[in-house]
Amino acid sequence: MISLLAALFLTGDVTAQTRLPAGTVIEPIHVSGAASDTDPFIGRQMTRTVFEGRVLSYADTKEADLVDRNGIVRIIAKKGPLTIETKGRALGTGAAGDEILVMNLESRRTVTAIITGPGTVQVTL
Repeated sequence: MISLLAALFLTGDVTAQTRLPAGTVIEPIHVSGAASDTDPFIGRQMTRTVFEGRVLSYADTKEADLVDRNGIVRIIAKKGPLTIETKGRALGTGAAGDEILVMNLESRRTVTAIITGPGTVQVTL
């Protein structure tokens, strides 16, 4: 993953090949420029709309969300060697490492969890 400091030194122009609405996860077909310039943008998510032919800024993107609000997630609860898994409903949106609230579908209790992967959150007991 590219660091924020490295992103500040990206010098090449990366332009949008099509209109990129906020929320779009960038794929190679969406941008043009030298491969070394476009690579840091691939897989990131747009935070604002950028129109075709406009130059993209790294600040216009964020790490892609792995969990969507109201989506069903797998809750993994760990304490020592004990691991319990159940299903829950995400009450927020976020990327890897973000903290969100999740409602356990069986008990209807709300817990704070950390996003660990696509559709997966972890709770420490």
